[in-house]
Amino acid sequence: MWYYNGARNKGVIKMLTSMQRKAALWITAAFRTSPTGGVEALASLLPISHLLKRMADRAAARFVTLTKTHPLRALVTEEYHGEAPLHRISLARLTPRQREKVKGPLVDNTLVCPQISEPIAPVPPQAQPGLRLVDRFKDQIGLAATAAAVIQRGHACIRVHESRWVVGNVSVPDAELSAVSTGILQALLLDDINEINILTDSST
Repeated sequence: MWYYNGARNKGVIKMLTSMQRKAALWITAAFRTSPTGGVEALASLLPISHLLKRMADRAAARFVTLTKTHPLRALVTEEYHGEAPLHRISLARLTPRQREKVKGPLVDNTLVCPQISEPIAPVPPQAQPGLRLVDRFKDQIGLAATAAAVIQRGHACIRVHESRWVVGNVSVPDAELSAVSTGILQALLLDDINEINILTDSST
């Protein structure tokens, strides 16, 4: 709520940067005079400004997963309000000059959403009972973590490979790492591969 384009949050970001620097020094056991960027890189920590930007963009991107009648859609511009009735303070009711003066997360949503090229369904078929991994592989899952990798080629998103497997009793990041690494290895086995784009459902 406090991080968006035009927000006055330099003091908060400075405090968070100082806090993360202390954490990076503790993780790496480096000297107190070590440069912040260096110890953050060694500790595999993103700079706070980049981390907040990524979290804000992901939060804005989740807006497209809302149903067409979600109450938040009543507050945004015409192209994104869906079937929700416009609120009296909706962005759609403002003039272009008034919109330029408004700042906030909802305004950022209208800037990030046009950049999303992949269709995202609020309730995808894969989430319906009977089609989920836990339903299709009951005898293999149990309490263990599972991973899956799907490879699609070109702008037409032609599916060329799909695999699912049980990783075992591991953490969520480990299961995700297994999926990403396996997907990359399978993609490298294909011919005429010039670029690999990785899409995950990670929240970290």
